[in-house]
Amino acid sequence: MAFTQLALFLFSKTAGYRHESIPAGIEGIRRLGVTSNASTVDSSEDASLISVQNLSRYAVVIFLQTSGDLLNDEQLAGLQSYVRAGGGFVGVHCAAAGMTREPWYGELIGAVFTDHPEPQLGVLTIEKKKYNVIVSDLPEKWEWFDEWYNFDANPRAKVTVILSINEET
Repeated sequence: MAFTQLALFLFSKTAGYRHESIPAGIEGIRRLGVTSNASTVDSSEDASLISVQNLSRYAVVIFLQTSGDLLNDEQLAGLQSYVRAGGGFVGVHCAAAGMTREPWYGELIGAVFTDHPEPQLGVLTIEKKKYNVIVSDLPEKWEWFDEWYNFDANPRAKVTVILSINEET
């Protein structure tokens, strides 16, 4: 896949837990798209749009807070074809709690969500500064209150970790 402009598809369907922050996340990513000169930032919860034909229009697909078994076999095959052809994929937060019985999706995400403790304060560190469009306005380290996820495996060998949490904090 070769793209001359940055076109993003933001997908936020939930078939399990639904985070109240989804609308704010959509708005934040739309603003990030404007400031990074994205040509298009489309968003939907319509899983039928997860197809080879539709996704081929986008450089990056963002699964924002998706959860549960949200794709059928045909849609999952469309996502697989898109990614294998070089399409970009970003999974945000609860995306790791989606499609937990699909091994390929777990590999795509890097690990499968298992649980999380009660929300608490932690210290985040930027690990990959080359992703400047995402982290340019952030300090090297900062405190953040959130629900920090536990996974069935360490995802570092499979995905690019941009931010990490100091688990001792």
